[in-house]
Amino acid sequence: MAFAIVAVSLRISSTLADTAVLTPIKDNTLYAESGALSNGAGQAFFTGRNGVGSIRRAVLAFDLTAIPAGSWIHAATLRLTVNATPGGAQMVRLHRLIADWGEGSSAAPGGEGAGAAATTGDATWTSRFFPSASWTSAGGDYVAIASADIRVDTVGVYDWSSTGMVADVQDWLDQRATNFGWILTGGEGPPLATSKRYASRHDVDPSQRPKLIVTYCPDTCAGRVPDGMTLERGEGDALTLSWNASCAASDSDYEIYEGAMGDFASHLPIACSTSGRTTWTLTSTAGDRYYVVVPRNATREGSYGGRSDGTERPPSSSACLIQSIAPCGSSMEYRK
Repeated sequence: MAFAIVAVSLRISSTLADTAVLTPIKDNTLYAESGALSNGAGQAFFTGRNGVGSIRRAVLAFDLTAIPAGSWIHAATLRLTVNATPGGAQMVRLHRLIADWGEGSSAAPGGEGAGAAATTGDATWTSRFFPSASWTSAGGDYVAIASADIRVDTVGVYDWSSTGMVADVQDWLDQRATNFGWILTGGEGPPLATSKRYASRHDVDPSQRPKLIVTYCPDTCAGRVPDGMTLERGEGDALTLSWNASCAASDSDYEIYEGAMGDFASHLPIACSTSGRTTWTLTSTAGDRYYVVVPRNATREGSYGGRSDGTERPPSSSACLIQSIAPCGSSMEYRK
């Protein structure tokens, strides 16, 4: 009988994950036509070019203290509301800032697109903190490679989400002194009038304000098996499973489950790999089978993944350690 991996599925437990929904602690607009314009207390911030070609960039930052230190970040989404635009889709990029900046009391009149006179502590095109501290490069100091980008068109709600953003938030959590937030850039080439106006943290409607939605695993929970699991056939009916180590350093054991294809709640434990071992050789069973590898630590077991209806699979009745599904993580499924 020949065996091959025919499908791979990564399932993240959203029903049991811990989620923090954060609003910015500061946001602002940088107006390219003047180093003395800002909009720290305004109800909007901007990206793109106005009708005469002047560029706008938005900066915003979030306080992560609601997320426990030592947590593992496995998803991050920035949600913004565009409430005015002359139209036309533009790629809007999210870059990680590498220098701190401020939000003063400036508040632009009308539609706010022209900005207002910067006040002490405001970020401007040339100043991180007006008027005393300057950006190294006018327009903001940030990582050149974008953490995320999406196409923004008409008014509506837009989500930025990427592995780059996950890395940013993880770094900020682990090294809080480096958390300067992101800068939004986009629509800075031709044509004119590419600007997008977004609701800021000062918008009168709380539902329109920016949100950073972070899904995380506390430091006490079991993690998940990252991408990289393989299934190889050896001599006779021998099969060898190999996987990457858990993302959680406290996990040293892995429970291995086997089930029949077509009934994804059928898997039962067949082995427990201990002492950090990330391979296991087993004897193949007749029929189409799938395998799940779940990390464990001394008190918790990682996620079993979700069923097709979105609910979490229950733990088996027996295991190598006491069962306690952690509120996080994921498991990898492989079919042979």
